[in-house]
Amino acid sequence: MNIGEKIKKYRKEAGLTQKQLAEKINRKEITIRKYESGEREPRISIINDICEALNIPIDEFGEELFEIKKKSEDRRNASLQQPFDLFNEYQTNPLKKSTIQYQLINQLLLLYGYKIEYYGAGGSTEAQAEECSEAMNNNIIPSGKVINLKTREEFDIMARDLTDLFDDCENFFDFQMFKFKNKSDK
Repeated sequence: MNIGEKIKKYRKEAGLTQKQLAEKINRKEITIRKYESGEREPRISIINDICEALNIPIDEFGEELFEIKKKSEDRRNASLQQPFDLFNEYQTNPLKKSTIQYQLINQLLLLYGYKIEYYGAGGSTEAQAEECSEAMNNNIIPSGKVINLKTREEFDIMARDLTDLFDDCENFFDFQMFKFKNKSDK
């Protein structure tokens, strides 16, 4: 019997509807329905609330709690590993790294009211970033224009200028992390 089936069994034994159980644990009726159908898996804290509401010991969900905890730990470990995997992928795949850099710099500039349009590159920002990265990796220096979205002023920019900007950003972040580390060491 899975966790949803157990919730349903104990809820019915307690003589409660899905709506009544939901009210007792401050959830919506549809949430209980999804738990019982197996469409959604409750967190351990929710199972604890359900056990209290149904007046049953949490031990009734022993195996299921172990599985939920294991899945939760697996998700946590995967999320902790993901930045390392991405960093390693960027270090070993220069085209992907530079494409991501162009995408990020475009997003950062948009945040502060600037937009880059690359000459000869069409499509979405991602497509433009990929085209420019590929051109840079083939020693072709793409150029474009920067538009100040506040003043509508435009000026030309070379991809090499963006590379300098990436380097400046990296140095800035390294310096900030150094300051944070030294501050926390005190």
